[in-house]
Amino acid sequence: MPTSSLPPFDVPSRVRAAPVVCVLEDHEMVRETFCNTLRDAGYTVVAASDGLAGMRLIARTRPDVVVTDLIMPIQGGVETIVEIRQRFPAIRIIAVSGGGRTGASDLLDLAEDSGADACLAKPFRQAEL
Repeated sequence: MPTSSLPPFDVPSRVRAAPVVCVLEDHEMVRETFCNTLRDAGYTVVAASDGLAGMRLIARTRPDVVVTDLIMPIQGGVETIVEIRQRFPAIRIIAVSGGGRTGASDLLDLAEDSGADACLAKPFRQAEL
């Protein structure tokens, strides 16, 4: 089967027209804002609302980067980061969090210790993403 007839996410990242970013965020408005910001910057974007759905999407799309919230239902961001590191070590990970009750810096430190490549505390400017 010729490569051009494959869905875009089945094409290896080295031949993709734009890097693929997977956004994992449970709040729909925030997720859409992240997705729109990244699309406007020229990225191909896929998204899921929790870590479990995100891992299925990551396995299927093999994104270049994952942007994940840390506090999500079903499977949280730190657990997802650990799983990504184990299964897909080459994927870059950006952790984002407003911190909930524990404070953003504590959660972001945990995310970095768990394998995140970069961390952003919410709220942040779109340009930072």
